[in-house]
Amino acid sequence: MVEKKYEDKIGDYAIVPVPKYEQRGFLSNTWISAGWIINVIGLYAGAAIATGLTVKSMILVSFGGMAIVAVYAAAAGAISGKYHTTAAVTLRQAFGRHGAILTGGIIALVLGLGWYAFITSFLAMSVNAVLPGYWFTSIQVATVWGGLLMMVTAVIGYKGLGVLSFIAVPLVLLLVLFGFHATVLEAGSLGRIFEMIAPGEPISTGFAISAIAGSVMAGAIAIGDITRYAKSAKAGAAAAGIGYGLGGTIALVLGGMIAVVTQVEMTGVIPQIPGAMKVLGLGSGGLAILILAQWTTNDNNLYSGALGLVNIIPISKRAITIILGLLGTGIATFGIFGSFMDFMGGLGVLLPPIGGVLLCDYWIVHRLFLKKEYNFGPGTICAKLNIAALIAFVFGVIAAYRMTATGIPAMNGIITSFVLYAVIAIICEKANIKYKIGEYKISEVGY
Repeated sequence: MVEKKYEDKIGDYAIVPVPKYEQRGFLSNTWISAGWIINVIGLYAGAAIATGLTVKSMILVSFGGMAIVAVYAAAAGAISGKYHTTAAVTLRQAFGRHGAILTGGIIALVLGLGWYAFITSFLAMSVNAVLPGYWFTSIQVATVWGGLLMMVTAVIGYKGLGVLSFIAVPLVLLLVLFGFHATVLEAGSLGRIFEMIAPGEPISTGFAISAIAGSVMAGAIAIGDITRYAKSAKAGAAAAGIGYGLGGTIALVLGGMIAVVTQVEMTGVIPQIPGAMKVLGLGSGGLAILILAQWTTNDNNLYSGALGLVNIIPISKRAITIILGLLGTGIATFGIFGSFMDFMGGLGVLLPPIGGVLLCDYWIVHRLFLKKEYNFGPGTICAKLNIAALIAFVFGVIAAYRMTATGIPAMNGIITSFVLYAVIAIICEKANIKYKIGEYKISEVGY
């Protein structure tokens, strides 16, 4: 069967399926997925969680939180791996064309502006802590050059992400292993680490798992932006689950151990990881971790943010990337990292319900109940708006927000939106009740 070729006017196959000749192997997808999640935010999150838990509890919640994310990432990665479409384009089938503008826009702004600005702030703060006293390491100057630096590979696109990840991820992993070794030496033995009591006020296991899941769920929701280059659904699922899940766990556990062993001090709610690295004698290696890890993450955030907005605004992907990058860098100059834990909790409430609807619509309603597949590409038809999806999403957000004392908010949101959408959609299908409004035909260029 001859593959249908689509005209890629926007660039990087942002709104049309990735053609077969451009698809990449399993290692490429896994490496980029790992680069996205092996980041300093993971170290900070692990350290922040560790300040309110025992070491054993910190390790358990790290595995628990990332297991939740890995399962979702694999399920979402499989969809884009099969159809080779971005996360924002995939949402067209679940939410309808106009609903995907709303939900895809939320994800795009959270990643391309929110997370991009946060990590740019972290980079500047970290560089200043490790190398204070120089003009180019002042927080404002480092914010500017850091933001522009991380924007470069995102502007290039998937190939840029791949080249950076293949260089940075092995180096970061080596430095992570060295950091783990230094942590054990500082403590005296691995056994002593488990006996140590973490500093800080106690927090609940449920909050810790939710904060972990919430802190990385944004990337997991958009993991299809990477796995769309996979050669099959299985390859996409494996790359997302392994790369994202295992990489995130490594970062969380190491960050937590560093915090406990060095009894890291806090600035507000921000663990002083750079200072802890200096205590462990990481020096220039620690600075390399801080820069490379944040770079491989933040270029992905900006990349996905641009892909999300390209789904809404018919402008070239590179132009959107530059605009978002400059805006995010500008926002970062205001030092927004002070609300880090609150921001993670907010992500745990707002974003997971979008994923719950998408997974239910594809795996349950379409595959299991209707025995139908998704259709993408110019000339295909989707609904203008899926009312059931929007209702499920809204109630998922409410459930996550209102039920924070019961279970894990991120999971409350996913489960509520997943179950509610399944109930509404299946009942409507059986009763022949229309819950999808209008029809939208995708144009020849993908809009």
